[in-house]
Amino acid sequence: MNHETALAVLLNRAAPRAAPRAFAGFGGKWQNEYGSTAEFTVNGSAVSGPYISTVSGSNSTVNGQIRGWCAGDMIAFTVLWSENASMTAWVGQVTTNTAGVETLETLWHLVTDISEDPTKVWQSVLAGADFFTRA
Repeated sequence: MNHETALAVLLNRAAPRAAPRAFAGFGGKWQNEYGSTAEFTVNGSAVSGPYISTVSGSNSTVNGQIRGWCAGDMIAFTVLWSENASMTAWVGQVTTNTAGVETLETLWHLVTDISEDPTKVWQSVLAGADFFTRA
């Protein structure tokens, strides 16, 4: 199913939606399962701030700037890793467990710069998931 078809299905649902649950917002520092941190500053729906990754090919921390958007408990943000000629995009939503702990569950794509050989494009795209909690 392509993106446009999926969006049309969502927008044409006849069932009423439940009221959104209370969510304090994304502002502040979040840490993922690897110890990397995203510090979100929220201005309206715009999201920005520093991202510090503890995972890199050089086994050292890598810093980048967050640019993104949020709506309710959903977020999408990107980080340009200028020193590595790559970028990562995350999209996710906050869930709350029975103990009241909020987890930002995301999927990500990391794209690295490649040669001009078009047969190598998909070798440059990695995908995965990250789980963030408030730091």
